[in-house]
Amino acid sequence: MKQQNNKETEQYIRWKSRRSELSGYKKMYYMNTEDGDYLRADSSSGNDTVRLYVELESDGGAGYISIIKDGKITVEKSSISNKFGNFSDKFSSKSDMFSTLPDVSFIKIIGGNYGITAKKSTADRLKETRRKYFKETQVKIFRQEEVYVPKSTSRRVQIGLIDLLDFLIGVTLSFAVFLAFNYNFIAMGITSAAFGILIGTIDIFVRKKELVATKMVIFILAGAIFYVYGHFVVYF
Repeated sequence: MKQQNNKETEQYIRWKSRRSELSGYKKMYYMNTEDGDYLRADSSSGNDTVRLYVELESDGGAGYISIIKDGKITVEKSSISNKFGNFSDKFSSKSDMFSTLPDVSFIKIIGGNYGITAKKSTADRLKETRRKYFKETQVKIFRQEEVYVPKSTSRRVQIGLIDLLDFLIGVTLSFAVFLAFNYNFIAMGITSAAFGILIGTIDIFVRKKELVATKMVIFILAGAIFYVYGHFVVYF
């Protein structure tokens, strides 16, 4: 592969260009091959015609002319006898060389005649291979921007009106039991702790909401404090 690429590069370098001296033509490329052949291509001023010329060492230096206009061969003749004829094989034998013309506009006008087509680079050939044998899939990548969230607020739960009502009911119920049982702190403590466990269960299984742990802790902790106070302080 590397040798082939180097050979193609040498062919590009071998082509030389200058202004065409032919009437009606503006630019030409020419080269001498390793076999002693001479190749030439002239482009018309209107950019619609290419004149190809070959001198073949194998034919004793005989020259042949082909004029192609807009992709159609209009003239084929011998430069020595000036006779018209079919000399396609003379140009086809040098199609690999003509295909390395540095100016792509020449090759476009030639239109694939004689097998002359633009040489694809290695990168282009690889792209064609990938398109032929591998299906391209578009993958959408969603970029998620990193946002710093303090640990103290990353799991913060919003306290709503229902939670405030729960607090009010719990406090009212506990205080009512406290009065009903003749200022009994133990009863109030048990009621408060039981309400905390009950309301937590309702939040999880009935309301289907994230547990507000603070609410449970407050009632259970308050209940424990009232229970200890009533059992160990008041009665002892």
